[in-house]
Amino acid sequence: MGFYLFSQVLVPRTDIGVVSGKRKRVKREEMSALQQQAQLLDISMEDAANSAIVVKAFKECEERELGAMRALRAHNRNKRDGDIPQEGATFCLCHKPPQPNMLTCSLCLDLFHSGCVPSSHRSKVKLSNEGRFLCPSCERSRRPRLETILSLLVTLQKLPVRYD
Repeated sequence: MGFYLFSQVLVPRTDIGVVSGKRKRVKREEMSALQQQAQLLDISMEDAANSAIVVKAFKECEERELGAMRALRAHNRNKRDGDIPQEGATFCLCHKPPQPNMLTCSLCLDLFHSGCVPSSHRSKVKLSNEGRFLCPSCERSRRPRLETILSLLVTLQKLPVRYD
């Protein structure tokens, strides 16, 4: 799994179902927190300063993410009829036909060849007591529980701050 900013983890994804997620990247160090928030929520800089607009944009992004994930899951379910893949259907990151013993992503329901998935993802499947697998694309959707975030925020508030 790559590393993401805390805000990237918390904000709903906009790239669900996008095969090539290539975008022009701007160095994070060159962007202010407000610019990053505006970019992640796809709103203007002026709107990013207004908390009511940010909350509304977040809710809209959340709805779009859920809708896109439902559509992607339905598409991936339709690629196979039960356990039998449709003729000509492709799966995995490599977009090749299925083989026996493929991994099924718990979120997007697509099938993945074990050789195409990075070993860190395969080992997570073996270590997981639930046997769940998240593909590299869906790994970004894995968010911490709200209770965890709240406890971290409370701990952050208790940290002493030194002003120079």
